[in-house]
Amino acid sequence: MIDKFERARALVAPYRERPGVVGAYLAGSSIRPYADEHSDLDLYVVYDDDAFEKLPLPERYAVTFSSDDPSKKDVEIVCISLARLEAEALTRCDGLRAMRQHAVVFFDLKGGLDDLLARIGHLPEDERVPRMRIHYRELLWSEAKAKKARQRGALANARLLEAAALECVWRMLVVAAGQRPTRPDWATQELRVADVPEALVAQWESAVTSQSPALEPLREAVETWLSSLGHTFHRDAFELFRWIAFTAEGSAARERYAHVL
Repeated sequence: MIDKFERARALVAPYRERPGVVGAYLAGSSIRPYADEHSDLDLYVVYDDDAFEKLPLPERYAVTFSSDDPSKKDVEIVCISLARLEAEALTRCDGLRAMRQHAVVFFDLKGGLDDLLARIGHLPEDERVPRMRIHYRELLWSEAKAKKARQRGALANARLLEAAALECVWRMLVVAAGQRPTRPDWATQELRVADVPEALVAQWESAVTSQSPALEPLREAVETWLSSLGHTFHRDAFELFRWIAFTAEGSAARERYAHVL
C-alpha cells in the first residue's frame, strides 16, 4: 500500500511547476496520531497573490471521492493565496488556525512557509491565560443557568446550556494544555493528544454522552487540574467577574474569546 504521505506528495508535485506556486502542505486529521480509514487528504497549494488572482475559479478547488464509496471524500486540494494564509495569523477561527499548527510542508519554493504555518497555529501565553479565564467564567455561567432551567422544567434550554458548558470545558482544557481548540469532530482525540489527564478526558466524555450531565463534579475535577498546573483564577469567582466586567483587559478578552457570555 502506498504511504499516505507519499501519495499526498505525489498529488501536489505537478503544482510545483505552475507559475506563481510558492509551496504546498498537508493538513487535517490524516497527519494526526488518531488518523483512521475515514481520514481524507486535505492538501493546500499556496500561490503568490498575483498568480492566485489570475487563477480561474474552477482551478482553485478539486475533490475526488473513493472508488469503493462514492459518497466518501478521498482527496481535497485547495488553492490559497499567500496573503490569505498570512491573514489567518490574525483570525479568531480556532478550527482554521489549529489545522495549520501540525501541517506537513511538501515543498516551499521561497522559504518561510513552515514558519508562517507555525505562527498561525501558535498559542502565545498572553492569549492562553485570558482565554482560560473567559472559558472558565462561561462554564460557571452555563452551569448555573442549566441548573435553573432544569428546575423550571425547561429541558430544551437546559440541554443547550449543558452543551455550552461542556464545550467551554473542552476549550479550556485544550487551551490549558497549550493548544488551539480544533473543530469538534476530533475533540476527544485532541484532548488525549494534548496530554490532558485520561481520567479527566473520560469524565468529560461521559458527561457529553449523558442525558443529564454531572457538571459540578466535572467542574471540580477541572479546577483540581488547573490548580496542579499552578493557576489560581478559578479560586475567586467574584474577582474573575470583576476582571471581565470592569477592566479593559477582561472586557477585551470577553469580546475576543467568549462564545456564550
